[in-house]
Amino acid sequence: MIIQYYNPEGHKKLFESCSKVPVSVIVPCFCCRKTIKRTISSILNQSLLPRELILVEDASPDNGETLEELHSLKGQIYDKIETHIVELKENGGPSVARNIGWDKATQPYIAFLDSDDTWHPRKIEIQYGFMKSVRDVMITTHQTANFKEAMQLEKITKEITIGELRKYELLLSNRISTSSVMCRRDLNFRFNPQKRFSEDYDLWLRIICQGIKIFIIEYPLRFVHRDYYFSGGLSSRMVEMEKGELDNLRGLYKNRCLSLGEFLIFTAISEIKFLRRYFYDILRRKIA
Repeated sequence: MIIQYYNPEGHKKLFESCSKVPVSVIVPCFCCRKTIKRTISSILNQSLLPRELILVEDASPDNGETLEELHSLKGQIYDKIETHIVELKENGGPSVARNIGWDKATQPYIAFLDSDDTWHPRKIEIQYGFMKSVRDVMITTHQTANFKEAMQLEKITKEITIGELRKYELLLSNRISTSSVMCRRDLNFRFNPQKRFSEDYDLWLRIICQGIKIFIIEYPLRFVHRDYYFSGGLSSRMVEMEKGELDNLRGLYKNRCLSLGEFLIFTAISEIKFLRRYFYDILRRKIA
C-alpha cells in the first residue's frame, strides 16, 4: 500500500543548517579487516553525517587484525564522527553485537550496517528525512542493489515511492535487509541473542506482528558487494538459514501471531522457496 511520494529535494532545506543528524550507526565487525574501510567510507560520504558510529568487534579469531584495523580507522575519522569501538571478549554472533551497540547508542535514531555492505550517499538524508517528516514512524527500510547495478543508478531528482510493508508480504518473503533498517532507539525490541541464522527476519516478523508499521522506501540505498545466495555468498549456509526461518514461523505460531492454517501455509511456501534456491545452486555449480 503506497502511502505517499516523498520528495527528497523538497526536504533538503530542512537540513541546510546542519551537517550531522541524531543517528547512531551500528556496525557488527567479525573478521572484516578487508572490507570495513570501504563500509566506513560509505558512511563518511553521506550527504548528512550521523553523530555517532559504534563498531562492535565480535571477538574475531584473526590475531587482532580486525581490531587493529578498527582502531586505525577510528584515528582517521574521530574528528568527523564520534566513534566508539566495543570489544567483545567472546564471539556472540550478529544478534549479540547489534544488541550491545543498540544499548550503547546515545542518539534517538539507530541505523544498522553490515561490515561488508555500503550505502548510497544520500541514504541517511532520505531515510532520516522521511522519518522526521512523518509522525510516529518507528522503523523504515529500503531496497537493495548489487554494487555493479548501483553504478548505473540515475541521480535522485524525483519523488520516491514509500509504502507500508504488510504482514503477509513479509511472511511471504523477507524484504528487509538489516543494513537498510533505520529505527527509533526506543523501539522496545531486540534481536534474539540465541539465534545466529535468520535472526534479523525473526525481529522484523515479531515487530510487524505486534502491529507496528514498517515502511519501505522503494529505492536502493544499500549496496551488496557479493553474490548473496551463491558462490562467495551465503550458499554454504542456506540449510541453516532455512532452519532459522522455519524456527521463526514456529515461534510466531507458539506466540499466537499465526493461526495453525497460516503456520502450515507459510511453512510450505518457505520450504518450496528453499528447495528452488538449493537445486538452482547445485545446477549453477555444475554448469560453472
